[in-house]
Amino acid sequence: MIDVAVINTDQWSTALGRDLAPAINVGLLGVGKLAENIVAPYPPAPSPSGDTWYERGYGPKRRRKDGSVTGRKTSEMLGRRWTIASRSRMVVVLMNTASYAANVHDSEEQSAVMQAIGWKTDADADREITPGQIEDVMIPPIVNFLVGGL
Repeated sequence: MIDVAVINTDQWSTALGRDLAPAINVGLLGVGKLAENIVAPYPPAPSPSGDTWYERGYGPKRRRKDGSVTGRKTSEMLGRRWTIASRSRMVVVLMNTASYAANVHDSEEQSAVMQAIGWKTDADADREITPGQIEDVMIPPIVNFLVGGL
């Protein structure tokens, strides 16, 4: 999980006579996009080995003794299942709705196989997003809100 603490917002809102939460939420959506840009890209596909393999966008495949290939289309299209949503006042969530997304992207649940392939996790995004990047996406919506509204 990536936590961005925006402090003293009540004092700012009181001093300015305006609720800053809408502008802060826009900035937090930008932080969610930064995280998505880190975790969503697919690493290089592993080379098929042996008679069975997983084909991205399709599912498991198997080579029969006669040389033909069989398989089952089971892929949930992990790369197309990303959503960034504002859940409540100043809470934004980046999520993937594929049933197996946690095994791929959650640092506490990622399987060793997914780690070995090179899939990035929420912890990777937390480490890689810099304070400067957060400022770059948080400050403009607040400034725009203050000078002209959203």
